[in-house]
Amino acid sequence: MHVDDVKVGVIYTPYYLTDFQKCPRLYEYKKRWQPRDEGRKTAMLVGAAVAHGLEMHYLGCADSAVPLQPVEFAESYVREHYQEDSDRSLDGVLTLVRRGVKHGMATDLGLSQILGVEKWYGRIRPDLVGRDASGRLVVVDHKVKMNLDDRYKENELLTFDTSNQMWHYAWAVGQEYGERVAQVYIHLIVLNPRVYTEVHPIQIDPERLAQWLKSAAQDWQDMARGESRQRYGSCIGKYGKCEMHDACHVLNGNEEKFEVLYDCKPERRG
Repeated sequence: MHVDDVKVGVIYTPYYLTDFQKCPRLYEYKKRWQPRDEGRKTAMLVGAAVAHGLEMHYLGCADSAVPLQPVEFAESYVREHYQEDSDRSLDGVLTLVRRGVKHGMATDLGLSQILGVEKWYGRIRPDLVGRDASGRLVVVDHKVKMNLDDRYKENELLTFDTSNQMWHYAWAVGQEYGERVAQVYIHLIVLNPRVYTEVHPIQIDPERLAQWLKSAAQDWQDMARGESRQRYGSCIGKYGKCEMHDACHVLNGNEEKFEVLYDCKPERRG
């Protein structure tokens, strides 16, 4: 099977697809609701700021005539989006972001050419697209971890090998350039206690990519039809309860009561 043999209709982003595959009801609720303390956690802010700093760095690599200051740009992003009473101080967040940008810029990704930095390819926008030393098409995704115990690093990296995000990147970028993506690189940046970076390559087999696309296309159809059934097998996992567990099992799906435990957010679109 080849990707060109797969009939594809409406397309949703990989994050929404992953929510839907866990549980269609989770996907539906997350359009409108989020856990109450989500806005005060700074891990997402740190990751986004580091990504913005690295975006400026690689834009400068692609065009040396562009004067950019990656660390300062990342700091400005933090100051603009930081919320008072968060789980880390502003100074603490800035320290972590500087650490992440500086170490991320020092990572050798082995690229011979940069083709796109935060460029849209259909419904996805990978951090970096380029060519390796052999001229093969590759995609890079920065993953910032606040901390990562060495005992769990291997399993953490293996989760990316079957990630909808990485396979969607490989498919969409390959469609854009008319050639297959050879690898997707996970650019891992760990911020504490041991600060380091690592590049984890995911080999993109064409037949495996076609199988992923066939399954994803069917799920996209179900999402477009408004499928919202519950999947009880996803309610509690090895890391604890689903983030919308109490919405289903305490509030019994009554959205008029959700404001007791959740914050309403603008409707998201897949």
